[in-house]
Amino acid sequence: ITKKNIIEQTALRLFVENGIRDTSVRDIATKSNSTEAALYRHYNSKDDMAKKLFIAILEKFSAELEKTFELKANSINQKMEQIIDFIYDFYEQNTIEFYFLVLRFYDFPKDDELFNKSNPNDIIAKYMNQIINKYNIKVDNLTFTISLIMGIIIQPIITYYYGRLKENPIAYKNQIKNICINILSSK
Repeated sequence: ITKKNIIEQTALRLFVENGIRDTSVRDIATKSNSTEAALYRHYNSKDDMAKKLFIAILEKFSAELEKTFELKANSINQKMEQIIDFIYDFYEQNTIEFYFLVLRFYDFPKDDELFNKSNPNDIIAKYMNQIINKYNIKVDNLTFTISLIMGIIIQPIITYYYGRLKENPIAYKNQIKNICINILSSK
């Protein structure tokens, strides 16, 4: 592990815990046992670091989701299971990065170029839209249906982060799959 990796992992943890705005370069340097100068050797600013980390994690998430979406599925149920398994596996294997994507996206200014790129919800929604179209599922309001399903998938993870859900949401993965499949099958 390099000093840069230690700084980045520390910054991610602090960004998730405190938000980007409320995390200082000094906080990152202190918690990573480095200096502010060490951070500035790799990044122009804390915001530059946050944005580059976000984009790198988003690209990793997107590439892995793309592979998952390309997996063969014989039914809507199987495809939904693949997508939900991917999301929860990514969460389990990359917890801090996942929280950074879903909790801190809106910490960036709305006029930031990042808002012109896909955010994690948009990426998943794109694939949900393709599933709905591929399996000829009739929905009255596509955006609402995708939002509802995304809430069912993501909200337990966020609720767990804030301590309102006591059990790890992975324990509910099968229930989440069934609920999403039932929503899509009822159309």
